[in-house]
Amino acid sequence: PESDSVAILNPEDIIIADQDIEKISATNRLKGTVKTMFADEVSGDIRLEIDVPGKLFTVLITEASAVKMNILPGKEVYLIFKATSLTWA
Repeated sequence: PESDSVAILNPEDIIIADQDIEKISATNRLKGTVKTMFADEVSGDIRLEIDVPGKLFTVLITEASAVKMNILPGKEVYLIFKATSLTWA
C-alpha cells in the first residue's frame, strides 16, 4: 500500500481475547479498552467499540462470548487478527 493508504478491517475478522494469546496463526495483536457495547439489531450479535490508543475499532461477538468473557465497558481486551484480513484503500 501507499504511505497514505487506509487499512480496512472487517469487524467479523477480529478475534477478542481477555488475555494475550501467542500460539495462534493470527500474529497481529492490539490491546484496547471496551468503550461501548450494544446489541446489533441486524445480526443479533453484540457490537463492541474498543479504544486502542488513537483508534476506535468496532467488533462483533456473540452474546454467549460476551457473557463467558465478562465483557463490560472499561474491560481491557486484546484484538487479534491476520494481516490478510486487511483491505487497503
